[in-house]
Amino acid sequence: MNKNLSRLINHQVATEYCDGPSRYRDCYLKLFASADSINIADLENGYTSFISNLHPDACDTAVDSSILAYVLPRLPSCIPSVSHVILAPAISAITDPFFAGSEWKPVSAQARRRFARFNGHDTLVMFLNSISDIDDIIPCLSAFQLEWNKMHRLFADFDNFSGKSIKSLSANLGLSVNQVTKFATFWDNPFRDFFELTAKTPKHLRVTLRDFDHNHIIAAVDKWIAALKEYCPLLTERDRPFYFVSSNLHSLANMIGGYGLARTADIDDFLSKHSDHAIAKAFHLACRKQDPYSLINLRYYALPDFLGHTGRTNEEQCHIEDKGIVTYRNLPCLQLDAQVFDLTCSTPDTADLRIRDALARGKKEQAVILNIDYPLGALAAHILERVAIQIRCPDGVFIMGKAATLQDRVGDIMLPNMVYDIHSRHLYNFSNSVRASILNPLTRVCRVKEQEYALTVWSPIMVDYHMMRCFHQLAFNSIEMEAGQFLEAFARLNGIKITPESRSIDFREHQTIPFGLIHYASDAPLNENNLLSTSMGLSGVEAVNVCAAGLFNSMFVG
Repeated sequence: MNKNLSRLINHQVATEYCDGPSRYRDCYLKLFASADSINIADLENGYTSFISNLHPDACDTAVDSSILAYVLPRLPSCIPSVSHVILAPAISAITDPFFAGSEWKPVSAQARRRFARFNGHDTLVMFLNSISDIDDIIPCLSAFQLEWNKMHRLFADFDNFSGKSIKSLSANLGLSVNQVTKFATFWDNPFRDFFELTAKTPKHLRVTLRDFDHNHIIAAVDKWIAALKEYCPLLTERDRPFYFVSSNLHSLANMIGGYGLARTADIDDFLSKHSDHAIAKAFHLACRKQDPYSLINLRYYALPDFLGHTGRTNEEQCHIEDKGIVTYRNLPCLQLDAQVFDLTCSTPDTADLRIRDALARGKKEQAVILNIDYPLGALAAHILERVAIQIRCPDGVFIMGKAATLQDRVGDIMLPNMVYDIHSRHLYNFSNSVRASILNPLTRVCRVKEQEYALTVWSPIMVDYHMMRCFHQLAFNSIEMEAGQFLEAFARLNGIKITPESRSIDFREHQTIPFGLIHYASDAPLNENNLLSTSMGLSGVEAVNVCAAGLFNSMFVG
């Protein structure tokens, strides 16, 4: 281990590298510890004291459309009308009569699965699944208020919005119509109403934290698991292999269920006529090359549009349920969906050709898989740890997710064997059960890198250029929010005691359960100057499916 990594373990480098974001986080946590409510304005100096990778122009007078494009999908669309935000533990959504009144209407954010309710006037309540929700929400509110008030100042001299064109209003903000249109889709208000609101009313957000502690979080997780067990008694059958997976809810279902293969001709016809030129072009190119992997990846990518266009969503659900795949939505307490796979019901001959051998072995073993849909941050540790207690200890833990890359390209795949967690400042070393030799035969464009270092952060906004460059110099490559949290829980499953004084935690000699970790690169912030602010689109088609196939093969073949 090199000298700088040794300093990292001893907290010397970590304090220096993370100083700005850490001081900002300490500020709002200390304010919440001393008072129930805080003003976002009181956090502005701390927020602007570091240069967020997502919000480098926070102190400029010009409006930053890219940060609005990031934060608005992560906040409910009623946020322009809100002056008071209440943060409460998720269990309050079903146990606290204060939030059960008819005035509280459910609202949601496009890019966050989090229960929220709005009183129709000025107060929004968001229900927290873990402390990571605070670390996600507070920076988003800080960024939103800063940019709102920039617009307020720029529109201060306007007195008649009705006669102004969208082009002229956008120009007054120093933005193009396309830029404004991009983030305006997340507002409840029409263009002119929204702009008029920003001109008339500066934003002064107040945030109240109610009854938030560890016991409330665990109670919410336990109720969620209890409901899942009630709906799916299969999870309690202890004589069958049981695997815990965190990934999206479509990739493994597509591959094991085989619906896309059963409807190949229909989906190909849909792809050939797709209104998106880039998708149609990619499909025709794959057809010319007769590349079966690229073709099936594109069919999976087009499947949601195909189902919506043809009205076959129920048909697809019935098809995959016949293959032993059941998705559980709207479980109590946590807005976190789950999926259970009974591999005894699968038919390997009709599944994706990349996983047929592994599926045949999983079917023979009568394996059961619980797949949870990307828990945010610390919720990952709570879910894995409580699943081991409330259901049973899994026979393998496999994690697949997006990450920013500091060295590679968007769409590349990273297989870490070392993770540094900024929350606990623990450095984890482990044997990754997913290997490049399993994934490489499945790739066409994306590259697979193994023996990588990953960094688990508080939130994407609380990553600054200094932090990225410093960790990049230590050979860290991927930045994300869950790996360190999963590894903390995984350590306990392996009987490893973790204390606040722990520095380097090495699983390699004590790892009794397989652990697989795959990251696919969604952004390259040192090269592209953005972090998690745009959709991967076609650039992620191969990576997502290669990761899913590699993860599944690692369970039963690798």
